[in-house]
Amino acid sequence: NRGVYPRSEWSESALDYYRATVAAAVPVVLEQLAQGLAEQGRVVTREPGPAVKHYSNHACLTDWRGRVVADVFWGGQSPHPNVEAKGSCAPAVARILRDRWEHRPSRLDVKRDATREGLFGEVRAIAGRYAQAFDLRLQDWSNNHPDMGDTCYLGSRKSQAFVRIYQPGLKLAQAEDRTGDDIHPDDRNAVRVELQFQPQKQPAKTAAATLSPDELW
Repeated sequence: NRGVYPRSEWSESALDYYRATVAAAVPVVLEQLAQGLAEQGRVVTREPGPAVKHYSNHACLTDWRGRVVADVFWGGQSPHPNVEAKGSCAPAVARILRDRWEHRPSRLDVKRDATREGLFGEVRAIAGRYAQAFDLRLQDWSNNHPDMGDTCYLGSRKSQAFVRIYQPGLKLAQAEDRTGDDIHPDDRNAVRVELQFQPQKQPAKTAAATLSPDELW
């Protein structure tokens, strides 16, 4: 909301999840993904992935630490493979898909981060006003504990656009079993606003394959 927060307070928009059906043969997609990632300094190896619903085949491209950089699924209803990337790997994989193939995204997540004391409550209040003004569903998941992050959901998970507002630093601290003074103030005050965009019709899918993170918002 530009009228409330200066743009400089927030990080630039960045992809945090990318999933799309790619109009190419499976061997070509696997080879070109590995090549493109290597060109970006991410050398990967191919490993068999666990069974997943709706697909008979699953391959993981993993880095030297064993972290999954991309998942490739095939053998489902579509004759083409489906590619998925999460977190910090999503921008790199999306860049390759956008540069090399025609593809149809089914879900894209775009995040923006900021850190300031009291910011989560302020953004939560803005979400409440949007929910009231546009008749959107607003859900709060509060842990009622100073060391555990809270989450706010705006909209419906089944709709084309859905927004999450949460405290990633506190969630990370919880996962790492850090409490009290072991949690840095930056982690305690970090806020993430994330758009989950699931294009549902062909014009939206076509646009999603080329729009920048800012334009997706």
